Amino acid sequence: MSDIYHAGNRELQDHFDSRKLADRVNDIIVHDRISDEERTFIESRDLFFISTVDDQGRPTVS
Repeated sequence: MSDIYHAGNRELQDHFDSRKLADRVNDIIVHDRISDEERTFIESRDLFFISTVDDQGRPTVS
């Protein structure tokens, strides 16, 4: 999966020394499939939102 942060994000992360944290978020939270554990959690909720980003970085939330 490609990096989710643009140059402006990276500039702020470097300024606030949070790039390592942001990279960790990218590694463990952002993925392109829903795991069995996540599916179980989602199915137990009354309401669920999912966000996606297109190839130009434009988000949508459903």
